[in-house]
Amino acid sequence: MSPDSPTLAAQFADLLAVVSGSPRQSRTFLVGGVPVALSAADPRVLDAFTWPFRHLQVADRPPQARIELLSRAETADRLRPRWTWQVALYADERYEFRSMDWVGILEAWDSGTRTSILVVDATDLDRLRRPETTRESLERLVARFGRFSVHGGTLGDAETCVLMVGKGGSGKSSLVAHGVRAGFSSLGDDFLYLDRRDGSAPFLWSTYGTVKLAPSSPAADLVGSREEVVDGKRLGWLDDVAPGCLVAGQRPIALVVPSVGDRVSIGPADERAVLTALLPTSAMLASGRAETVRALVEFARTVPCYALSVAHDPDRELAALMSVAPAIQPRGSAAS
Repeated sequence: MSPDSPTLAAQFADLLAVVSGSPRQSRTFLVGGVPVALSAADPRVLDAFTWPFRHLQVADRPPQARIELLSRAETADRLRPRWTWQVALYADERYEFRSMDWVGILEAWDSGTRTSILVVDATDLDRLRRPETTRESLERLVARFGRFSVHGGTLGDAETCVLMVGKGGSGKSSLVAHGVRAGFSSLGDDFLYLDRRDGSAPFLWSTYGTVKLAPSSPAADLVGSREEVVDGKRLGWLDDVAPGCLVAGQRPIALVVPSVGDRVSIGPADERAVLTALLPTSAMLASGRAETVRALVEFARTVPCYALSVAHDPDRELAALMSVAPAIQPRGSAAS
């Protein structure tokens, strides 16, 4: 930092003065199981930022953390000098500043008040509403509450689920889309959060209610959106596929690794295959990678694990998937 740079406390106070200097809209969301209040002066910015997790809005939970959204225009005369946009990270005992130019966000964190100020590019709302833009900021906040990122999708009921993990093209997202259309509930098909506090049973929390599908996916026609996001995939909202399918949290009772094969089948999966599917993308963006890896390895050893071969036959694939958790029934079905 140059000699004329303000202290982190002074820089944070400058940004907080911008927050306090204008009327703001505020909403609370159960992000990764943590009640987080988000506010912005421009409701369009708030709508865009919270679009991927809008199903998690709550009205009766006191927030445990806050995210204040500011535009670069609002802070043009407050970020002085411009070191805050030119470095990866500055931190002291209480404050942390992180520049993420690749997603157009400056993050300032105050551990004393559990407040995150995010300076965002308000001129590109389409970019702001994509999960990829907000993922790292949300992960760092949720991780401070003992949650661990999991890249996967779930299908289940209001309380329990089967977690599916795997690399792109494994059939996971198509299964999630077909499953919610068939009446199963889901946490979404993106990054989830594992809660293992106090040695309790594993629990998964939702963050994004989205699904990304390639145009060639067997489930592509189920997703109304045709917005391209990454690698030619399209972003959709699961509640558009099946209204009411999204839930905030589920207890995983099985872990399944899908892959494309010649026929539909399911059987036990060895630990190496499970960890190969689970760890790389889950830990990639984790702020505490070593802790995340340890938590996920322990988690994979506490639930039954299966390998599912998919073959573009959604009905048989769902039947095979749910055969490992027969107690889970789709919404509206009579209990077995």
